[in-house]
Amino acid sequence: MKNQTVVLLAVAGACGLVAMFGVKKYLDQQNNKEQAPKVTVLRALTPIKQGAALNATNTQLVSVEKDSVPDGVVTDMEQVKDRSLKVPRGAGDWILVDQLSAKGELGVVTAIPKGYRVQTIPVDATTHHSGMLQPGNRIDLFVTYQDIDKDTRERINVSSLVLEYVEVFAVDSAQYGVDQTGENDKARNISLLVTPEQLHKVNLAMKQGDITTVLRSTEDTEKINIASLDENGMSGRGGDVDTTSSQPQQADTIAEEPAFDLSVLDEGVDMMASLMAESNPKGGSGPVNSATNSLDSAMPADTWIMAIHENGAVRVEHVSTVSDIPIDTTGNGPALPGPAGVPPRGGAADPGVLGPGSPTLEGLEDSLSDLIEEGF
Repeated sequence: MKNQTVVLLAVAGACGLVAMFGVKKYLDQQNNKEQAPKVTVLRALTPIKQGAALNATNTQLVSVEKDSVPDGVVTDMEQVKDRSLKVPRGAGDWILVDQLSAKGELGVVTAIPKGYRVQTIPVDATTHHSGMLQPGNRIDLFVTYQDIDKDTRERINVSSLVLEYVEVFAVDSAQYGVDQTGENDKARNISLLVTPEQLHKVNLAMKQGDITTVLRSTEDTEKINIASLDENGMSGRGGDVDTTSSQPQQADTIAEEPAFDLSVLDEGVDMMASLMAESNPKGGSGPVNSATNSLDSAMPADTWIMAIHENGAVRVEHVSTVSDIPIDTTGNGPALPGPAGVPPRGGAADPGVLGPGSPTLEGLEDSLSDLIEEGF
């Protein structure tokens, strides 16, 4: 008992020491946490759109540990005065100095890259693809106008490429990365992100004729090389057949059924004839020999002879391959007569035919084994 008491006291003491060290470590961490340097930083109070001005209604200053925030965080409201965000921010996000626009720069201009311009062109349900065109898409611009034919001096329509792989900056007032875009089938204008040189081309194209926008994949960055086409060049130019599809193609999994080899039937007939010959080598008057001998003279080509083995004896039946009507082999009806000695179907067997002189099942099995050994 004394030993057990000492062991229990030792275990209790060890547990107490572990608990004491754990509590002490926790208290030390709390003290260090309270002594960690703090910093006041600006974070978004509500979701803020790109180009929106920053003020006390959408941001707040909070005191946090200095090590918990990234470098370049705004620490004073004076830093955001008369400035906006170049990128949208969510509630609780830090506001970084690099994300601020220049002073006095508000709205969508904060999203325009340096060296680029935003040009707006009118569209309708056709030219903006029935509402499928969205901010951020890439398009090609074509213009259709009238020109004078050099040979006939008559007016002809001409289609020419103006610009390619141009980014759609906005559809009406919906801007890429700022607004939730959905169906915009009532859009009347689209804004394009262009260089000053491209702006001249678009202006001339709008004055010259009708602008057509062609939607293309953002991954298709290959430059196209296409000449202008007039209505005289369209005659008889249907182009090659293109099987490319936007839908994934499914592999044809339907396997072709193999053709039935009719030679198998011929091999079966030859094998049966050889088997009958082996089972009755002397050419007796059994039912199989009788049926085989009379096949050419008494039976049409569409009739088969079946040797049915029953209880050690053989019964012969005639089967038509073109009709389900049984063949009368008794000679009493108009049906095709069978070979001599064949018992009527369902009638009594002739002892001379199905008796001991007829091929037996054992004899046929032996003959079949011999044929296999000989490589039939």
